[in-house]
Order: sequence, then C-alpha cells, then structure tokens
Amino acid sequence: MKRLACILLILGAPLVRAQDADVEIVRLRAELEAARRENADLVAELAALKDAPKPATVAAADSAVSAKLKSPWQLEVSAGGNYATGNINAYRGNAGFQAVRETDGDQLVFKLAGEYGKTDGNLDAERLFTEVNYRHNIADHFYWFVNGSFLHDGASGLDFRDTTSPGLGYYFVKNSAVTLLVEGGPAYVWERQEGNANTSSVRGRLAQEFDWQFTDSAKLFERFAFLDNLQNTGDWVGLLEGGIETAVTKTITLRLSARYQYENTPADHRQKADFSAIGALVYKFGKGAK
Repeated sequence: MKRLACILLILGAPLVRAQDADVEIVRLRAELEAARRENADLVAELAALKDAPKPATVAAADSAVSAKLKSPWQLEVSAGGNYATGNINAYRGNAGFQAVRETDGDQLVFKLAGEYGKTDGNLDAERLFTEVNYRHNIADHFYWFVNGSFLHDGASGLDFRDTTSPGLGYYFVKNSAVTLLVEGGPAYVWERQEGNANTSSVRGRLAQEFDWQFTDSAKLFERFAFLDNLQNTGDWVGLLEGGIETAVTKTITLRLSARYQYENTPADHRQKADFSAIGALVYKFGKGAK
C-alpha cells in the first residue's frame, strides 16, 4: 500500500503544479485588466482637466500677462548732433522721445524733440518741437485725425507757433513694408515772431508721410507738412524731412536725416530758409524693439 501511495503521489504532482500555474495565470490576467482600467480612468481624468475652465485668478493672471506681451506701445529715445545752415551756421546737440500706440482701429503718436547749440559761449541755436497726432480708421484706407503741435525756433526768430488741426486722411499704401498717406484739413494757428505781438490765423494744413522698410534692418522715411494762411495766402510755411535708419544692435539704430524749413514771411532780419543735417542714435523698446 505504501508503495502504491508513493506511485500515485509521483504521478499526481505534475497535475497539481499545472493547476497552480493556471490559478497564477488567472490572477495575473485579472491584475493586468485592473491596471488597464485604472490607466483608462487616468487618461479620462487628464482629458477632463485639460478641457476644464481655469479658475478666475489664474485666468486673470494669464490675461494680464498676454496683455503685457501684446502691448501696442512703441517707444524710443534718441540723442545726437546736427549741423544747421540758413539763419545760423552752427553745430547743435539734439535729443528726442517718441511714443506710438497703434491698434487695428487707431493710432496715437506723441513726439518731443529739442536742439541746442552755442559758439564761443553765445547761444546760436535753440529749437523745441512737440506734437500729438491721433488717427482713427473710418473706412477702408480712410481715417479722421486731430493734430496738435508746438514749435519754438530761436534761430529763425519764432518765439512759438501753436497749431491745432482736425481733418481727413487717406492711406494710399499700408502694409508691413510700406506706408504712404496724405491728410489735410483746417488749422488754427496762434504764434508770435520775435519782436512782434501775438497773432492768430485760420489756415489750411496738408501733410504727407512715407515709410519704406526695405530690409529687416533698414528703413527710409520722408515727411512733408504745409501750412497756408487762408486770410493771407502769402503767409505760408513748408517743412520737408527725410532720411534713413539702420540697425546697429537689436534695440539701437542709427538715424541720418535732413530737414528743410521755409517760412515765406519770416521774422524781421531773418532768412526764409533753414537747413539741418541730423545724426542720432535711437534706442527702441516696447513693441518696436526687435
């Protein structure tokens, strides 16, 4: 009997081991299926979190960062020197600031520029110019504007000239490389020439601007402005400026330009025409910086 039991035990051992293996396989399969279900649940939760709305504080912070990164302001400061001929023949130092805010619907430009020079300790040249110009699109290529400017030019005998002008303008070309516009309208001018009393007049104002970004780092520009006294057509002023800008670094450009100003009725003992050759380094920041 003992011998028979041993034989049966030996013969049954593989069957037992096979049954244990089947049990282990079933267990492993159950664990694998549970892991698959858990993974599917995690994927579903991640998808739900991705599509869920952000908390108000996070959304507000994101909006503030986006607004800052997409700021429409372009800012620049400049400094340099120029040589003037006409009423004076002298070297001047110049400095300026410009701020431009441009969106799809409008443009706001603020300019401030000054020039100052001496020879042998005597004042030869002083000039201060500031301008605010607002343009608002009203139709394809058309816009209305309001322009205000102040000019003091000691060399030409102009104590001050205050100009306020509304009107209409038209963009002949406006794209990323080229801008060409013409604008015009009535203007009210309040001024005083050296040695004379204050005067005021109603004038017509015509202006034209051209910009051509002909490479990634270089730009041509030109500006023209004309003021004609509607009460005395012999009293008019013309200004023509033009030049080139080229990049020195990512934020600094070199600007070389020329300005020609003609005053048909100048102050006593002053010439009608003044010419300046101007050079300046310009630091750009804000949206305009590359």
